[in-house]
Amino acid sequence: MMELADKSRCFQCHDLTTKISGPAWIEVAKRYRGRPDMVEPLVKKVKDGGFGAWGTEVMSPNKRVKEDDIRTLVKWILTLE
Repeated sequence: MMELADKSRCFQCHDLTTKISGPAWIEVAKRYRGRPDMVEPLVKKVKDGGFGAWGTEVMSPNKRVKEDDIRTLVKWILTLE
């Protein structure tokens, strides 16, 4: 998964355990743990971008990353502990 995340340029704004401009993925996992209903809304947010869920930082849209790759990464992130 790390290779896919790197190829998708996720690490420009995110890290596993440390907040960069976006939240640490471990924090995302904690917030949405046990919420399979959040996979598709998170895929949409990653694809289309957004703001407000984690403060004032804006998440840029990721239109060049395939939706299936985004879904794979989101599902993986939600398994982190």
